[in-house]
Amino acid sequence: MHRNVICTVLLAATTFVATTAFGADKKAAPAIDKKAAEQQKMMAEMEKLAAPGAEHKWLTDGIGTWSTASKMYMDPSKPPMESVGTEEVKAILGGRFVESHLTSQVFGKPFEGFGTAGYDNTKKKFVMTWIDSMGTQVIYCEGTGDQKQRVYVGEETAPNGQKHPFRWVIKTESKDKRSMEMYGPGMDGKEMKQMEVTYTRKP
Repeated sequence: MHRNVICTVLLAATTFVATTAFGADKKAAPAIDKKAAEQQKMMAEMEKLAAPGAEHKWLTDGIGTWSTASKMYMDPSKPPMESVGTEEVKAILGGRFVESHLTSQVFGKPFEGFGTAGYDNTKKKFVMTWIDSMGTQVIYCEGTGDQKQRVYVGEETAPNGQKHPFRWVIKTESKDKRSMEMYGPGMDGKEMKQMEVTYTRKP
């Protein structure tokens, strides 16, 4: 719930207490009581939406340190470019989100990326953001799925300004092994696998 709604709730509660303390007109009391009850209901709904649930637990199951093995498919007719790295995952904001920090190499140069993932109780969708050292965009996507597999979709802007859809598929094979497949348009405009990353939990 937005901050202005929270402010409205607090203001209404303050007004109710002040009016009662200074002996407001008894005829207005029923209306004030109804307003207070509505505000209390709103606060209860807000607390419910703010509470972590099963979907958040699925995300926090990934907390830890992971070894990554990546394959990047630049040209379908050629072998993929491979690299390895490390990803640190931790819970933030009371388990409502997880934060990941990836270090690796791309094109022989150091690569670093940060991501956040959560589950929006209001939208009833998984949400994810990503930023890295290869660009200045903040990538945002939304997904659906379960504990074993989730599919995220979003849109990013190419250097020429064109918008391109993308799809990320995250799979959990076990508590110690996961994978991510990234799909986007190829040179012919058709969807192709652009990258796959295998994650293995470190001891």
